[in-house]
Amino acid sequence: MKKILIPCILLICVPLMSSCEKRMLSFPAPLDKTEVFTLDETGGAFSEFSTISANDIRNAIDIPDDADISSVVVEALAIRVEVLEANEASNLTVSGSIDEIGGARDYMFENYVIPIEGLVGVDTPFIGVNPLIAAGITKLKNKVQSFLLGLDNESFNISVSGNASPEGSRVALRLHLQIKMAMEYKLCVDVAKDFVEGGEPCGDEGGM
Repeated sequence: MKKILIPCILLICVPLMSSCEKRMLSFPAPLDKTEVFTLDETGGAFSEFSTISANDIRNAIDIPDDADISSVVVEALAIRVEVLEANEASNLTVSGSIDEIGGARDYMFENYVIPIEGLVGVDTPFIGVNPLIAAGITKLKNKVQSFLLGLDNESFNISVSGNASPEGSRVALRLHLQIKMAMEYKLCVDVAKDFVEGGEPCGDEGGM
């Protein structure tokens, strides 16, 4: 958002410098991140994880360095599957969790059932996961917020685990776990006060 909205505000202000002021405005910053897990297991049970670093999150979100993060919300988790030809399973039961490396594990969802019979080669859509578990969702939100505030640099793992049926069958697929989050940040910018509404004056320093 900063590459579009802020330059527009500044352009309005240039020919009207006597009517400009520094104002604290709020801007949205979405995060849409998808982790892909390749499953190829015989016997039914599976477990895979993906490590997410502070830089992964910071590089995925377009927020100025001097912005003040005012809110972080986990909007949704969704799953889609790419079923491969070698797959023999007809159903998948999946749990998703978050854990700090070497720390406790908290589930974001448990025992989510996905029918996969007859889906080899089918371009399946993302389907929202419900219900979500507060402990894992809160930990995810807090980790991302701490990364953005520069308070935490310790990576964390997102894991998927579960079972395929019928028992003993081979599960062969790629599981896509989509994480959608919404951030809001505040930034002190120059605006033409007669043309831009909202926000509060933020003084002459122009930053946080």
